[in-house]
Amino acid sequence: MKTRINILIIVSIIALVTLSVIQYSLIENTFKLQRDVFFKEMKQELKFLEKTDQWDEAYAAILKQVVSEYEGSFTSNEKLFTLFYKKRDSLNDSFKSYFKNIIQKKELTFPVSYQKNITNAILINELGKDTLVSAKNEPVLLFGDSLNEDTRYHINKGEWSTMSSSKEENSNLSIKDEKLGFVITTKSYIDVKNWKLVVLSRMFWVLLASIGSIVTIVVLFVLAFYSFIKQKKNADIKTDFVNNITHELKTPLATLSIATKTLQDKNVQKNEAIVQSTIATIDRQRNRLQKVIDQVVHNSLGFEDIQLEKEEVYVKIWLENLINDYHLQHAGITLSSHLSKENIVLMIDKFQFNTVVLNVLDNAVKYGADTIAVSTEKSERYFSIIMVDNGVGIAKDQQKRVFDKFYRIDNNTVHNVKGLGLGLYYVNQIVKAHKGVVTLESQPSKGTTITIKIPMA
Repeated sequence: MKTRINILIIVSIIALVTLSVIQYSLIENTFKLQRDVFFKEMKQELKFLEKTDQWDEAYAAILKQVVSEYEGSFTSNEKLFTLFYKKRDSLNDSFKSYFKNIIQKKELTFPVSYQKNITNAILINELGKDTLVSAKNEPVLLFGDSLNEDTRYHINKGEWSTMSSSKEENSNLSIKDEKLGFVITTKSYIDVKNWKLVVLSRMFWVLLASIGSIVTIVVLFVLAFYSFIKQKKNADIKTDFVNNITHELKTPLATLSIATKTLQDKNVQKNEAIVQSTIATIDRQRNRLQKVIDQVVHNSLGFEDIQLEKEEVYVKIWLENLINDYHLQHAGITLSSHLSKENIVLMIDKFQFNTVVLNVLDNAVKYGADTIAVSTEKSERYFSIIMVDNGVGIAKDQQKRVFDKFYRIDNNTVHNVKGLGLGLYYVNQIVKAHKGVVTLESQPSKGTTITIKIPMA
């Protein structure tokens, strides 16, 4: 059975993990779709950026100016772009001001940033072609802001070219036709502050349904598994109870069967002594059966169903008499008492509380105790009866269940322990009926302490 439970747990966990992975994949795909939709909407809002010819021409003019002024004198592209940046910055400031004004007019609910990079640039002149910027190298900011690569979103890619020529008279009085042009590839990006939160907010109901379904499945799985384990334990307890009560009933029933057959014997019927002895045996077994039945009927009652007949009880005298009587019946154990000298009076059902104390003492003896100490304490609200024994003790994982109906402690160190698992259950119910509390502390191989707290008023 344990193997089946473990297999069920493993299969359930695998199924739950698989479902979670599928849900995560669906959420991720939905997020990507919503992200693309969001940025498509943003692209529509920023459609004015597609018409940047005037700015492109202005930057091309700067490039031409830089190349024309420094042609033949620069030795590296790095030096060229250092000169370009100086002239670009003032123009970029103008572009950012232009961009900001349009965005403000659109009254968007979130701030938007823009970046346009040169990813590839080829210089064309009389000497041929020279690659200034390559896709393998770091892109060059054309205009806008430098955006975070992790959060920016690519919206478009463009390419534009420009070519111009100029005529210049040289020292030989001949006219030289100089050509100068560029082929430039660009990429544009936008970045919306906290755009992920905006996209997630659009997915609120999807996320809620998805997370809710996973949580619901997990909760249902835990509850179902807990219910299954609880039902199994209850089934085991009931099976144990049936086995125990069968054992309790089997002996008197067998004895009654033999006694009946004995009385049916005509020779026995002529012997008065045997007849009387057999009748006495039948009566004893009847009493034994009656006790078993009474224990099942009365001890199975919940505290709400117990009818109390309360009376004033002088605790010290009552406990002394009860302990002395018990000791006479169990002379083989050491039973000591340390009772409060104060003559305290409690309103309790004396008969029921006799059963409570005797059940605790019987349980201690049943599970190996040969020394029991009974003491009392008084506090502002409660009067406590404390019973300490040196029995086999109770494992921590079983301590919470010792007061459950039909529960019997599983202890391999004690053999042939008879009972129906109702003794401590009944103790707890009687104390609850008096609005009291029962607590248990125990250590395996050291013993158990049971404390019964009864309200003073």
